[in-house]
Amino acid sequence: MVHGDETLDPGMGDIGHIQPSQLQRGWDVFGSEGDKIGDLEEVRDEYIIVSRGFLFTTERFIPLWAVSTAGDGKVFLNVTKDEIETRGWDNAEAVARSRPAGTGEMRGRETRASQTDEMLGRETRAGDTGEMLGRETRTSPTGETEERMEIREEELRTRKREVEAGAVDVEREVVTERETREVPVTREEVDVEYRPVESKPATQGELSEEEIHVPIHEEEVTVDKETVVTGEVEVRKRQVQDTEEISEEVRKERPRIRGEGDVSLDAEESHEEHPH
Repeated sequence: MVHGDETLDPGMGDIGHIQPSQLQRGWDVFGSEGDKIGDLEEVRDEYIIVSRGFLFTTERFIPLWAVSTAGDGKVFLNVTKDEIETRGWDNAEAVARSRPAGTGEMRGRETRASQTDEMLGRETRAGDTGEMLGRETRTSPTGETEERMEIREEELRTRKREVEAGAVDVEREVVTERETREVPVTREEVDVEYRPVESKPATQGELSEEEIHVPIHEEEVTVDKETVVTGEVEVRKRQVQDTEEISEEVRKERPRIRGEGDVSLDAEESHEEHPH
């Protein structure tokens, strides 16, 4: 595809066609084949951040030149889902390395075409980081010129996802114990007593053998077992709020002001060298 005197990779679309102001967080992002890539998480000057997944969130950094159309809550890319994975767009540096030749100059021409005569040089490349610094030049009706440069910094953004931290298992097991009880029982005992009496005629004339049978009784204890409920276990979960401290390095831009020759600096904060 030819744009002016620049030659770009095919399928990349017109660089600068989509501006960051045209995109909104939360829009659905689709690849060129129609598959959903994820949700628009953040919009930057040169790329967008697309997140996908619920519990395990992953992010992809998509350059603006890969956005073909946007509107009605949807963003359509001119690259496929597989191409995104192949290019390895998982950080801002990877996006900067994949920028087509002449991208910065072309975006500058398109931006300047829409500006008024009072605003020139909208973007200037920072040589040490490869990122775009916002720079603005204004000319007043009296002829005075004023240049402004944005000082930016990285800001930490935290996300939370629910993970399994542990588990509680409640089991029943059967144990055997010996239980002893005292049970009162009744039994019969026999007392045999011989008493001499005065001599008198016997009721039977003949002598013979005779036996008296007296049954003896007692109570016997039998044991039966019955299953009864003696208690119950109840398991409840509750949510508690804790505070977890995170620490991460962030980069910040600091102005570094130097004077050359016979120059008088008049500013609220002026430093010969401002450390990074």
